[in-house]
Amino acid sequence: MNRWKRILAVFLLLCLMVCFAGCKRNDNNRREINSIDFVRMVAIDAAQDEPERMEVTLELQGEDGGNDNGEDSGGGQTGEQSKLISATGESFSEAFLQLQTEHGKLLNLAHSDYFLIGEEAAGRGLTPYVDFISRNNQIQFSADVFIVKGMRAADFMSRFGEANGMVSSQLKNMAEKTRDLSYITNTSVIQVMGMLDNASHGMKIPYLELKEKGEKQVDMEMSGYALFRDTALVDYADTEASRGMNFFSGEVYSGLIPVQDTEGEAVVTRISDAKTKVKVRYEQNELRVQVKAEIHTTLEETHSKKNLFLPEEYDVLMGQQNQYVENLILRAVQESKENQIDALSLADSFRMQHPVIWEDIKENWTQRLTGARFEVNVSSKMDRSYDYEEANRYGQS
Repeated sequence: MNRWKRILAVFLLLCLMVCFAGCKRNDNNRREINSIDFVRMVAIDAAQDEPERMEVTLELQGEDGGNDNGEDSGGGQTGEQSKLISATGESFSEAFLQLQTEHGKLLNLAHSDYFLIGEEAAGRGLTPYVDFISRNNQIQFSADVFIVKGMRAADFMSRFGEANGMVSSQLKNMAEKTRDLSYITNTSVIQVMGMLDNASHGMKIPYLELKEKGEKQVDMEMSGYALFRDTALVDYADTEASRGMNFFSGEVYSGLIPVQDTEGEAVVTRISDAKTKVKVRYEQNELRVQVKAEIHTTLEETHSKKNLFLPEEYDVLMGQQNQYVENLILRAVQESKENQIDALSLADSFRMQHPVIWEDIKENWTQRLTGARFEVNVSSKMDRSYDYEEANRYGQS
């Protein structure tokens, strides 16, 4: 009996040793909430004087006007104010560590919803600039990535924030509205990672522009996609080309279509539903792409004096709708061919439809796509008119 008691005692002792033994833990992230600064937005640039180095700029919520001098921004903004801090390093990690060392509070990236990459950095190739944000365990994979057209991302944040307050808040409001316009779709960190891993897939990331509105007044615009070849920025697709690209990926949810009645009076319809089927074939050493788009619209506005649902008027409007959408799709094809990239996501379609052939032609996919033959067919219906078919008395005698 004593023997079993000794065995039990040894067993319990071992259990206690296992439970209480362990390595010293790093509790740096266990802080009081008032000792943490949550980063709202991150800008990444090639350093101005040493472009091979990286400059990281963080947006924090400012105090007393938001800038480092405590002065009023002068833009009439009464909401949250923007405070920017920057550092330069050989890598993102080094620059961020320098910021953390100099800043009074712990910097936390878990609430960073947006990452902006300046034009020069994007032109040098995205890989070194996104490696940290794809590995860091604080960063959300759902955070959105944007390219800044024509300037450094830090300068974009500084100029816009000075006049408008928190850049991240304004960008959030704008990003939520892009679904109605359908010329871009937000691109997340994890989507950028997927693009970098797929050499055949053309990279496209939404871009931001700064627009002058007047003295000390600036605004931001989302105008389309930045296009990449071998991870480096090569061009910007305009709004029409970007909307056309979204038809290929099935990312069109709304958008206005301007048309005219038989007498040339203005009519505006809105896309309520859009479905696109893309078939890619490889015949006689040539890629052939068949695109079928089915569009449903509602009557948004009319200056016409006619009943637009009579066959002679309706058919004219539908013909113009079809041509408008076809032109968008062909504009996207032109942009993709001119830049020699697969901005239409056709590699994925072909690989899924013809996996065996794909293995034989994937190495020269871009060259084959440049010479591909496209056939576009668009059909549309106007389903609703919001309680009226004939025009109001506006313009009638």
